Amino acid sequence: MVRFLESHPPYKQYVADVKAGVLELPAYDKDTEGSVIVLPGELFCRFEGCDHQKEYSHPGNLKTHLTGHQGVTISGKYASKGRHTIKEIDEVK
Repeated sequence: MVRFLESHPPYKQYVADVKAGVLELPAYDKDTEGSVIVLPGELFCRFEGCDHQKEYSHPGNLKTHLTGHQGVTISGKYASKGRHTIKEIDEVK
C-alpha cells in the first residue's frame, strides 16, 4: 500500500474492493502520445487482457510490469518508478 494514501478510507476501500473482485477497474487513460497514465497509488494492472490480477506492493512495481506488455510506455507525468514527489502527492490529496 502507498504510505501517503494508506490512512485514507477511500483508498483502503479501493484496495479491498479490487482484491475482493467487486470493483471492475476501467481501462487506462492515455496521453497525447499514447502512453499509459498510471496515477499515484495504483497497485493493480488494468491493461486489457492482462492475467496478472495481483496487488503490486508499490506503484513502481506495477509500472515495471506494465512496460513488459508489448508497446506500452508510461506517461511522463508519473513515469518515475521511485517514490512519488511532493508535487505528485499534493496533486492527489
